[in-house]
Amino acid sequence: MSMETELLKTVLTEAGGDADALPDNLTSTHYEAIIKACGGSVDDLPDKLTTTYLKRIAEVVGNGGGGSSVKYSEGLEFGYINGLRCVLGIGACTDTDIIIPPVYEGEVVRWLDVNAFSNNTTITSVVIPASVNDISYNAFGGCSNLKSVTICNPNVTMQVFSGMAGMYYNFSGCSALTDIYLAGAEGDVEGAPWGAPETCTIHYNTDVSKW
Repeated sequence: MSMETELLKTVLTEAGGDADALPDNLTSTHYEAIIKACGGSVDDLPDKLTTTYLKRIAEVVGNGGGGSSVKYSEGLEFGYINGLRCVLGIGACTDTDIIIPPVYEGEVVRWLDVNAFSNNTTITSVVIPASVNDISYNAFGGCSNLKSVTICNPNVTMQVFSGMAGMYYNFSGCSALTDIYLAGAEGDVEGAPWGAPETCTIHYNTDVSKW
């Protein structure tokens, strides 16, 4: 085991993650993902990593290290918004229970695009990782069979758009949506219930650590 791998295993354990998720032989892909998630080049990393760095390392390793129990959805379409990695749409993914990965090709996923999953009638649940800071308007509009949404970022921004046809929310037309699980407290994210049916229950302070 290399000194770098041993150090990272120690860091990951201190961050509350599973050291077994990190392989003994790190590939360039692992290093690239860790470096980019921490904000740039190796030279940019401080001598003493903060809690934020540790959590990001744990997040990256959990996605790409080979030991995570979470199986992220494959085949989703990704792109960029303002230089940030985002989910553009369902792409070739055939999952009905969507689990969006926090990292794609070594870059942290920060955004869900406008109409990303709109009018999709097959998905029944979605988990949005803590890495996502913005969910664009109508991202799930018209997803008539969507029943459950888990949002892991307690301070996520839920965008709304006012157009000639009316207001566009995140969950407009999601008639089957019964539960929204949110990591934050009530009031942390403005605009609840974000277009969801009045019968939908919002579960605040949800434990999302497994994601």
